[in-house]
Amino acid sequence: MDIEEFATTLVRRHGTALDDASRDMATGALDAGEFEVAAIIVAEDAADVSAEEMEQLLALSADFDEQDVVVVRNIARRLAS
Repeated sequence: MDIEEFATTLVRRHGTALDDASRDMATGALDAGEFEVAAIIVAEDAADVSAEEMEQLLALSADFDEQDVVVVRNIARRLAS
């Protein structure tokens, strides 16, 4: 699964767990083709993202243009909890 498919799936699956502002930002990012941003918003703001989904985002993040250290730390923190 590529980042576009993954981000779209995350937003659809976890959109209801996001507050209105986060949901609007994630949907806007998808519409703008900013799939990495959409996935990160959901991963950081939706409490029901699974460890498997977090691991998949971590693996996909290695291919991002710039792998954000803060994002990687947040993913690791969520996986550890």
